[in-house]
Amino acid sequence: MLTRILEEFSRETWETMWLTHSAARTSREEYFTERLFVSLLSRARHLTHFIPFPPHKEAINGADWEWWISDGRHWIGLLVQAKALDLKHQRYTKLDYKPRKASRSQLSLLIEDATARGLTPIVACYNYSPSSAFAWNCLSIARDNPLFGCSIIDAVVARHLINTVKGKPKKGFSTVAALSFPLRCLTACRGFANGVGVAQRAFGVLEGLRQKGVEQGHETSPPATLLDTPPAYVRQLMDTPPDAQPAVTADLVASLRIRRGIVITRETDDDSE
Repeated sequence: MLTRILEEFSRETWETMWLTHSAARTSREEYFTERLFVSLLSRARHLTHFIPFPPHKEAINGADWEWWISDGRHWIGLLVQAKALDLKHQRYTKLDYKPRKASRSQLSLLIEDATARGLTPIVACYNYSPSSAFAWNCLSIARDNPLFGCSIIDAVVARHLINTVKGKPKKGFSTVAALSFPLRCLTACRGFANGVGVAQRAFGVLEGLRQKGVEQGHETSPPATLLDTPPAYVRQLMDTPPDAQPAVTADLVASLRIRRGIVITRETDDDSE
């Protein structure tokens, strides 16, 4: 079920980005991120916990949301930053964005916080391209361009990409796409993992992203961590009724410094169809 939701979200994003491009409007990642949350909650409420945080003008750690994926046996944690493609120039113009008063880029802040907390930092990219001249790295299904409406890339690979190419940031769509997978691969692709659970599949895909970076000579994140149990605060949030969450999240808001909140998705084998 999670895979179908991510696929439909990606198709909708591709189409919406196309309509935005046709109308000469600017796409904002905040809109698509909220649409992802709505898609998960409206279609898989029984599999999804979303703990919203009060919005920050700037996420101090560069993260838009924290995402925990579980199959009931294993857990894997991601720290996610979202970026929308500049459709006119086919570039991720804000990929190297530096918040006001910050000494480092948003990507560096994301990576540092994820590393300190044992999470895997990724960038979720919202896309549309009129051309098919970009890489299709999915090992599970044949090319289907609208499924690239949302793609993911290792955040360390992205930072190395924009910092080390002859002093000129490389933020073009085709360059980043060559190091990316469709978002749906995160829960669906078995090409990188022997396990059948969604957390093991996500683990394998994250390793695949790392390998893409290694193949092209980029720095990468450390290997992802597959846990048998979630952190105590994640378990507490799952066990807390929605009307009692504000009191529980008050301390987390200050300590985690995430812009939008925490998403927890649990899909067992029985839920996957």
